[in-house]
Amino acid sequence: VQIGGVLARENVEDVLLFRMGESLDTLAGYRERPKVGSSSPRRVAQLTRRFPSWEIVPLRGNADTRISKLDGREVDIIILARAGLERLGLTNRISMILPPDHFPPAFGQGILTLDCRQGDEQALAIIKSINHLPTYRIMQAERAFINLVKGSCQTAIAGEATLENSLLSMRAYAYN
Repeated sequence: VQIGGVLARENVEDVLLFRMGESLDTLAGYRERPKVGSSSPRRVAQLTRRFPSWEIVPLRGNADTRISKLDGREVDIIILARAGLERLGLTNRISMILPPDHFPPAFGQGILTLDCRQGDEQALAIIKSINHLPTYRIMQAERAFINLVKGSCQTAIAGEATLENSLLSMRAYAYN
């Protein structure tokens, strides 16, 4: 399988989801130490720095599975990628958008790749015809950086590249 192209990058922010009708204020009223579901080392590091009193608990599964655990009161808050919820039509579940200045995204977050079989020239030609070149260049730079630092989804690193007037810049963060 090879990446043939990408669609234009969507929003990169992470978001918090509370149960319907709840907020940080209502949570603080009945629980001093809310349980926050996340298994991402990056998100755990970021949340722990900003909200040291919160209890971070492992949470895996697709968006629907995680939301059902929130609604089932296994956790009080979950953190997900905004772009994923938007693509799934679940924006009504977003309670709070986290500012990327304080919660930098994962490299590649918000980028949807278009993959095809290695050597499938017909599929590759179709994909290339809809490839969003600026996002493709950003993705290549971010992937190169991740490879350089030997990062993965199990590494507490964050950041993003931007391309403006042919100038590529990148910000990166590492957490311990």
